[in-house]
Amino acid sequence: MNLYVRRLLPIAVIIAITAVLIQFIKPEASGLQVNEISRVPPVVEVVPIHPATQSILIESNGLIEPDVEMIISPEIAGKIIEVSESFESGRLVKQGTLLARIDPLPHQVKLQEAEANLLKAEADLIQEQAEHDIAALNWKDVKIKPSPLALREPQIKKAMAAVKSAQAKLQQAQRNVSRLEIRAPFDGLIEKRSIKLGQHVTAGTELGSVFGTEYARIRLPIRPQHLHLLASEHSQVLLQTAEGDVLQATLSYAEQLMDKATRMYYVVAKIKDPYRLKASNSAAMKLPFSTLVDAKIVGKQWPNLVKIPMTSLYKDQVLTVDTAHRLHQQPIEIVYRTQQDVFFQFTGHEDEQFVYTPLESPQIGQVYAVQIQAQTQSATLKSQPTH
Repeated sequence: MNLYVRRLLPIAVIIAITAVLIQFIKPEASGLQVNEISRVPPVVEVVPIHPATQSILIESNGLIEPDVEMIISPEIAGKIIEVSESFESGRLVKQGTLLARIDPLPHQVKLQEAEANLLKAEADLIQEQAEHDIAALNWKDVKIKPSPLALREPQIKKAMAAVKSAQAKLQQAQRNVSRLEIRAPFDGLIEKRSIKLGQHVTAGTELGSVFGTEYARIRLPIRPQHLHLLASEHSQVLLQTAEGDVLQATLSYAEQLMDKATRMYYVVAKIKDPYRLKASNSAAMKLPFSTLVDAKIVGKQWPNLVKIPMTSLYKDQVLTVDTAHRLHQQPIEIVYRTQQDVFFQFTGHEDEQFVYTPLESPQIGQVYAVQIQAQTQSATLKSQPTH
């Protein structure tokens, strides 16, 4: 037994010493590994700074609407005896296109009556003038001055008035006959037709309505704090449809009344020939009424302007790294922001770089490993085209 214990004792001592050494050596090695990892700086993507004079593109959207809308109504009463095929909702018409026709017979009869009444009035006037001449001749040798009534002067004036009245009624009858045909007042698009063949209408009855196609308009909502960004009342406006087609419009005017419901102001832009009726290219892109479009209004030019993604902001401040790759935090005055980007005037050093990578807990003053974000540089920080 003693011999067995003596043989195992050295082995037990060696195992105990080894265990003690492992306990002392392992933390040191582990600590050394952590220290080595902590010395590796975190990597962030950066973008070189390129401030430039740029025009802010103010984003908005709206519906394409007709600039002119007119109710079509007759100036005379009568029965509709013809309705043109062009007088249908959604049809494009040229100025002067026949839309409907009123029964001419009653108005032609009135025209003939007016012509007869004028002839009668003129004959009555001639007769009164002859009787006046006879009366004047009879009183020629009489020493007493005759009265106007004796010379039939009132009767002459009455006959002359009857002639003027008959002439006016004839002109009215002639105008009524010329108004039997209802024609398109301008190049346009028929919105609706409200009459049927055989219907009796009166003067002013709504027959339908037509939209002018020479110009279209679009009301674009603008936040009150963005009004100062507008350049002028004739700025360019870029319109983009859901299909991606881009057309140009011109800012016409800014409404000076805030909308009570939305608390927004509106600016109005106009588009010339939205249906491209006068375009030499028949395949030219059309912009029909009621089309919803996104708009970008070319605003004022700002010097030293920079655009970065909204996600790169940290508490409405920008993060930059200097030439030593040390992180800094800079306050900025935001000029304009969209859902994706923010615009501000840069006042720092151009040898600095913006941190593109979003950082939840940036360590100001810490050295970071940087990586140039080449694609984003051209997409987000270069100038927009100036206009």
